[in-house]
Amino acid sequence: ASSSSTGRIGINVLSELFRRSIFPVDYVRGGSSPSKPLRRFANAPDKWTKCETVRLPGRHSTVALEFDRQGVLLALGDTRGMITVYDFDELCAADMAVRRAVCRQQGAVAASAAASFADADADAVHTNNRHCRRTPICPVLAFGTRSTARISCIKWDPNSEDLLVVSFLTDCRVNIYDLNSGSEAESPNFIVLSDADSLRGQLRTEGNISTHHLPPSNRKVHQLLTGGAYGTIRLWNFPTTIAPAREGDVSRRRKKNQVPTLAWSMSPFSSSSHLSADSEGVSSICHLENSSYSHRNSQDNGSGLILVGGSKGSLAIIDQDRRSKKAFSTKLTPTILWSSNIVRHITRRRLVDGVLPSNSWMGIKKIVLWGDASSSGAGRNFPTVRSTTVPFEEARLTIVTNCGWALNASIRGLGRTSRNLSDFPGEPSVAFSLQIAHKTARTTWLNSDLEEIIVGENASTFSLPLSPPPVCALPGQSTLLAIASVKNNVMVMSNKDKRVLSSLPDAEIERLCQDGGDAILLVDTSMDRVAVSEQQGKLGSDHSSIVSRIPLGNGTPQTLAVHPGGQWMIVGCSGEGREELTLFCQRSKT
Repeated sequence: ASSSSTGRIGINVLSELFRRSIFPVDYVRGGSSPSKPLRRFANAPDKWTKCETVRLPGRHSTVALEFDRQGVLLALGDTRGMITVYDFDELCAADMAVRRAVCRQQGAVAASAAASFADADADAVHTNNRHCRRTPICPVLAFGTRSTARISCIKWDPNSEDLLVVSFLTDCRVNIYDLNSGSEAESPNFIVLSDADSLRGQLRTEGNISTHHLPPSNRKVHQLLTGGAYGTIRLWNFPTTIAPAREGDVSRRRKKNQVPTLAWSMSPFSSSSHLSADSEGVSSICHLENSSYSHRNSQDNGSGLILVGGSKGSLAIIDQDRRSKKAFSTKLTPTILWSSNIVRHITRRRLVDGVLPSNSWMGIKKIVLWGDASSSGAGRNFPTVRSTTVPFEEARLTIVTNCGWALNASIRGLGRTSRNLSDFPGEPSVAFSLQIAHKTARTTWLNSDLEEIIVGENASTFSLPLSPPPVCALPGQSTLLAIASVKNNVMVMSNKDKRVLSSLPDAEIERLCQDGGDAILLVDTSMDRVAVSEQQGKLGSDHSSIVSRIPLGNGTPQTLAVHPGGQWMIVGCSGEGREELTLFCQRSKT
């Protein structure tokens, strides 16, 4: 049964009504919009509460989390290489049962107090505490990946509810599992995406750090894009029916559309002959759907434009419909239409005062596309304003970097890519604009007496995390992103004490962290809000875009997932010993 049919007790009604609103909230023009105050009120800190009724047990750190499109199944991968699948409808039902039991016990306490029984309060409190124990949710399926490499990401196939894609950090192979064939006793059937060139030389250790599903060309064959850690992007065609592998069974290999094939591969950021561990990886992939291409070339594999983001801040648009054969190659390779780098763009436009983080920290962690009213997902169980495709003429998106910054970007002039550029001599090329929606706090410099000191512009740096913070878009909220907070860095320079007359230039600097604890930030990336901040000169305020701060208090967040319904948030934190996922529900505190 779908979770939409499950009863909802204690749910934030305002947020639910706002999510189902038919009014577009992402392209509001001019003036103050009533949706923004409602959005901030519905996502206030007291509306996101930690779930104390159910729990998802775990013994190892979770490295990947992913809901399916309907929000019924939750898949997670841990450091052991285990994949665990939970039925989220079971979790919602258990949560409701516990809260109903608590309500009954609270009613018994009130009735006992009214009747003035002597020991009623003590007995009722004991019973209430018994029912408030968190109910563990058992997984419906758990299996190993049979790989020694660490899991990098997992993703459900949106075109098939039973297929789950698993990629690895230091293994070029990608596994696709058919969960419908799995059971408690046997692991599910799976196929491996790999080619002979990748398994030879140094490319065999090129893991895949990003994946993206394309619209299928037919029902029997689906398409998957994989982004390599060394900078290689590949398009795979794989069958939707996965048969169990048997020793000596070679007849299955000869059948068409039953063996995965590599359609093409290319390196959008550097030459394929110079790929290494220091190369820029493909960290994010998006599909810019071209409706005219899809209609005209319906028989081609993967019509439209592909936007890829690099681990060092590069962006590139790939046209799959313009393919050419390179020298000494037997396959057609797509064409790179446009490329840029967000670090160079910010430096040239002088969008930030001070020293930018390094290219690795300004690398792209995630790209979130902006949808329009026509692509709001009407007719689905959980509509969302953010879409996997965008209008073809202009792409509006939000880029989240490895250091926790959120950048609003606009790429215009994409409609010209469907025609010959030589027909428009003298016209400008693709226009790219960038705005900073959210950035981390600046580093605070102190002496050993903890007195703030003034440093030069070269030392005016920004706070950096220990590892890239996880990020997830809130469905139905149009411009809200959930990003793990970055603690404010405090640098102590002992050579700046008042008692020190002179010191060496390379004196020791001690780094401290000063913050209210780990938290999840709900950041408003609305372009209207950024435009108003620019007019009022408020870009120096690093926290003006924060709508809400959800405290964690149990370790640094490493993984983050938001339910497609927008009312559940799951956070995986790093720590020592036995670990459990932290669940938050969007309902008022009682």
